[in-house]
This record gives sequence, C-alpha cells and structure tokens, in this order.
Amino acid sequence: ECDIEIVPGGMLAGERAVRMRELSDFLTQAYPSVEQLAGVKFGKPFTEGTLKDSTVLFTSDPASLALAAFSDFVPGARLQYAALIHKAIYERGVHPSDTGAFAALAGIFAIDSAAMRGKMREPHVVARMQQGYRSALNAGLNGFPTVVLEHKGRKQFIAEGYTPFSILEQRYRILLAGSVQID
Repeated sequence: ECDIEIVPGGMLAGERAVRMRELSDFLTQAYPSVEQLAGVKFGKPFTEGTLKDSTVLFTSDPASLALAAFSDFVPGARLQYAALIHKAIYERGVHPSDTGAFAALAGIFAIDSAAMRGKMREPHVVARMQQGYRSALNAGLNGFPTVVLEHKGRKQFIAEGYTPFSILEQRYRILLAGSVQID
C-alpha cells in the first residue's frame, strides 16, 4: 500500500499553451501508438472533433486548477477525479480549456459545480496549482506522467512516460526492499 499524490506538472501551462493546429500532426501520429501500448482507446469526439479543430487551446491550467480546487472538497479522491478529467478530454472530447466542464465533473462526488467554479477562483487554490508546477520543475520532471517514489525522506524516479503497471510494481518493490537504486 502507498499514498498517491497527484502533482500537475504544467507541461502546457500559461504561455506554453498551444492551439491544436500546432499539435494535431504530432497527436494524430502518436495516439494510435498510445492506444496500442497502453491498451486505452481515444474516443471519436477527441479524434474526430478536438483533434481536428485547429482553434482548440491545449492548456494544462484549467484541469490543474480544477484538481487543486478539488483538494478542498474530497482530497482522498484526487486520483479518481484526475482520471475523470483525462477521460473527459481524450474520450469525450472535452476541450482542455473548458473550466466549466471540469467543475461539472465534480458533481460525481456530490460537489456543486458553482461551488467548484468559485473555489477555482480562490487565490489559495491558484497558488496551490502554481506550487505544483514549481515542484515539478524543481524536481526536474521532463515528461508526463512521471512517477516518483518517496520513502524514508528519499525521492526516486521510477517511471517517466507510459510504464506498464507490472514494471511500476517491480520497481516499487525493489526500491522499498532497499536492494537497488533505479536511475
């Protein structure tokens, strides 16, 4: 057993946000590989809609802000909420800049979407999001997702990018046993 902390890295935050016209060629070529490797399926609303709409803004900020706000309501369900955001974007075609859609998703956890939108505007929530970005930057994270194991005050990267669960579990067990350091 372990505690999992979700830290948004801000890969496309602020000025790094881009329009789909700049990403569509890359994503069109990459998503079939992701489907095959990870065993996931991108939804038609994403592949036939979002991916083909050159005006869509791909940004990390709304989802990261929603996750930061969600922490004030149900902190123990952040992983589940992050998964819902991910599915909303890549299966249902919700635009990554759609703050209202992410607020509405909180309704699954009995959180009023208006309360969620209000929480997303609170200065301490914005600061929490920005602190997450700084933490990722300071930790030297270059790819997402990245999995870092913290044990006995020591942090160790165990995966960057897609990694099968069996490999994560193996690295986790090795590190906890203290027998090998994984770089």
